[in-house]
Amino acid sequence: SFLPTQYKKHSTERKCIANAQEL
Repeated sequence: SFLPTQYKKHSTERKCIANAQEL
């Protein structure tokens, strides 16, 4: 399985959203 830049960026954005929801 490969991880394209677009997927990696999307994953990072989801992590940011998750962190915002925790606050």
